[in-house]
This record gives sequence, structure tokens and C-alpha cells, in this order.
Amino acid sequence: MAPRPEPAENSNLTLQIGPGHPGQSEFDVRVSPGHANELRECFEAEGLHVSNVIELSAGGWLEVLAVSLGTGGAVSVAITKFFERHKGKKITFGAEGKVETMEGYSAKDVQQVLDDVAQRQRETDQTWADMLKRLPPRPDTDDKPSTT
Repeated sequence: MAPRPEPAENSNLTLQIGPGHPGQSEFDVRVSPGHANELRECFEAEGLHVSNVIELSAGGWLEVLAVSLGTGGAVSVAITKFFERHKGKKITFGAEGKVETMEGYSAKDVQQVLDDVAQRQRETDQTWADMLKRLPPRPDTDDKPSTT
């Protein structure tokens, strides 16, 4: 695989938010590679746990971070601060499948995207919980479906 070129200092950036794995209370955040460490610092400054995600796919050049959901809107605050650092750049931002490109996202815009993703996460969690209830019991348990 060819090395990824570093984006120019004034280049535009992409930030896509999606639900994490079912039941994990985290978002997957895809960001332009040249901005991943900076975004990580914004999340960590708000007390959020961030880890790298290795995603095997045939396309795209976005770094993937898993971000734990904090309390008090910490994810929204971190993303808003990140965007403030990049005023004047065109930013492609949104929930997976609903991204838009513009300059100057507001805290309200960020929160709306996070609310949309949180709703998708709740729906995914419920789907998985329903599937687990339909599983036959494991032979080594007390007739309870597996939750792992």
C-alpha cells in the first residue's frame, strides 16, 4: 500500500461520526489523517477516552477513533473546539451517510449530528439486544442467552 500523503496545512478536512459497536457507549469518529492527533487531543482535554480503531476496508483515507461517550456534552464541546481551530476551512461533517460540506459549524449543528448518531446507536443496541434474546441458551449457563 502506498503511503498516505500529508494534507496541506490549509487543506479542508473531513469528520464523520457513526455509532460504535453495540452496547459499548462510544462513537466511531472518522477524520482526515492529518488531523487525527489534534482531534484526539481535543477529546482528551474534555476527559474522554479515545482509542484507535483499525478498520479494514477497500477505500477511504480517514483515520478512525473510538470515543467514549462522556457526560455533560463533552463530545460536542471537544468537536466544537476542534472546529474553532479550523475557521475558514471547508469542513465535511456529519453522521455517516448524512455529511455536508460548509464553513463554520455551530455548537447547535454539532449537537444535532451527535443526537442523530446517538439515536442510531440506541436503535442498533436494541436490535442486538432483541437478537440475543432469540438465541438458544448456551449449554453451560442457566438458560440465559449469551451477552458476549
